[in-house]
Amino acid sequence: PPPPMPTARTRFCRLARSLLRTCLPGCLTFAAAAGAILLLTWPWAAHFSGEFLAHWDPPFHAWKLEFMARNILRGDLFLTASEANVLYPHAGALYFEALQWPPALLAAALFRWTAWTPEFVYHVVLIVFWALSAPCMYALLRELGLGRAAAFCGGLLYCTLPHRISYMVEFQMQLIFAMPLFYLFLLRFLRRQRVADAIGLAFAWWLQAVCELYQAVFLLLTAPFIVAACLAAAPRRLLSRRFWLAAGAGLLTVCALLHPLLTPYLLQRSSGAMQRMIGEVVLHS
Repeated sequence: PPPPMPTARTRFCRLARSLLRTCLPGCLTFAAAAGAILLLTWPWAAHFSGEFLAHWDPPFHAWKLEFMARNILRGDLFLTASEANVLYPHAGALYFEALQWPPALLAAALFRWTAWTPEFVYHVVLIVFWALSAPCMYALLRELGLGRAAAFCGGLLYCTLPHRISYMVEFQMQLIFAMPLFYLFLLRFLRRQRVADAIGLAFAWWLQAVCELYQAVFLLLTAPFIVAACLAAAPRRLLSRRFWLAAGAGLLTVCALLHPLLTPYLLQRSSGAMQRMIGEVVLHS
C-alpha cells in the first residue's frame, strides 16, 4: 500500500527543523562575531550612548544616519530627497560617500521603537552590520567545502582581522557583509547555472552597492578573474541554454534594481558634487 500522506503538523515540524538547521549556525556565528568585536574593542562599548572615538568620521556618519532615518520616518523610504548641507554649497551631496540605505532602514526602526540617543543608535547599527559579515562569510566557506567548525572560525576571522578593527572609526568600511554573498552566489551560479543563483548574485551586488558603492565596484573588478577560471575549467557551460537563461535573469534583476536606489548617484554627478580624479580611482583599484 502507498505510504500515508504526512499530516499538516508533520509537514510543519519538518519545515521548522529544516529552517533551524539552516538558520541556527548563521545566528550563532553572528552572535559570536558581535561578542568578539565588543571584546576586542573594549572599553569602546561602555561609551556608546554619548561619546565617539577621537576621529571626525563617527560623528559625521552618526549625523548622516540620523538624517536618513528621519527622512524614512517622514515617508521618504527610498531617500529621494538628496538635499543636505553635508558638502555645502554643493547640491545633492547626501550620497557623496555612500547611499547606505539598509543601515538607514535599521536606524529608522530603532528611532521609531526605542528612545535611544543618536550616538547609541549609530553604534548599534555599526556593530550589527559589522557582525553580519560573519554569517555571510560562513555561508561562503561552507560552499567552498569547509566544515562547520572551520567555516565558523573563518566567519569570526573575517570580522576581527586587524584591518577590520583598525577601521572601527570608519562606518562605511564595515558595511561589507554583501561581499561574501556576492562570491557565494557567483560560485553557485557558475557551478549549477540556476536562475535562483543568478538572481541572488544580482541582488547581492545591488545590496553592496546601496551600502557602500566602492566595494561594489571592486566586486565588478574581481569577478571576471573568477568567472574566467571557472569557465576555463568547464568551457562547455557557455554552450548551455540554461547558462544564458540564468545569466539573463540575473541581468534583468540588476536592471530592475538599479533605478530606485542607484539613481541618486547619477543625480549627484549631474550636480557637480562628486569629482574624482582618475589617479585616485586607479590608486584605490
